[in-house]
Amino acid sequence: MANSLIDDLIITDLLPLVNMVAKNLPQRSRVDTIVSDSRLDHVRYPMGRADETQVWRAVFEAALDAPPETLESLLHNIEDALGSRLHSDLEEKLGLVGCRCVSRIAQDAHPDVGDQVEALLNAAEVPEMETAAKVLRNTAIRFRRLLMRPVLADAYIKLAPNVLDPERRRMELADLAIDVVTAVDYLLSLLGASATKSPPLLLERELGSDHGRGPVDEEALFRLIQRRFDARAVVVRAATRLMEGLRRDVANR
Repeated sequence: MANSLIDDLIITDLLPLVNMVAKNLPQRSRVDTIVSDSRLDHVRYPMGRADETQVWRAVFEAALDAPPETLESLLHNIEDALGSRLHSDLEEKLGLVGCRCVSRIAQDAHPDVGDQVEALLNAAEVPEMETAAKVLRNTAIRFRRLLMRPVLADAYIKLAPNVLDPERRRMELADLAIDVVTAVDYLLSLLGASATKSPPLLLERELGSDHGRGPVDEEALFRLIQRRFDARAVVVRAATRLMEGLRRDVANR
């Protein structure tokens, strides 16, 4: 999905919502009306005898491929069609969608944030460190996007019940994600985008005018290595704070 607002949301995240809507709005005429009112085009309805869940899944798949306002419009129209009696049920399913998305990003088929931090700590060469840092950076950006631009309104990301000021805590977590990105960018600037394979734990690169000057070169190399390790430590601390905050304050169960 090309749209940055919803590129972290996938159809499997939406399945609780799809099932709930299919159960309560099974009539095809209602589906067609809602799709039309939402200005949703190019719905690829299943061929043959499709059940209500398959039909609604096709609708939501089309909405995910459309501009973000289309999905929001679809949700508003579904809410109107369901009526006030099912409003709380709809909110519950929207919250579950957000939780599933957050959990998937934190622990997809890929290492979770903690494992990404470990990968960075265990990196012994420049390319390994660059790769681990970029993965961690991307994860932080994805979390910030979820925290700051929730497509499914306030129910998209549920904070834990013990959080007294959810909106403030949401902003604090988003700021922690920025801290991770900033720290990673500084680390990457020290590593150098064109760094080549280096001896384990040395993490050295060409040192410009100091290169090949004996003790002066060794001192410059030592300072560079130390700055890289210090920068990595800053990334690890920032990522750990973000990870702990998400695990403690985001109700993803």
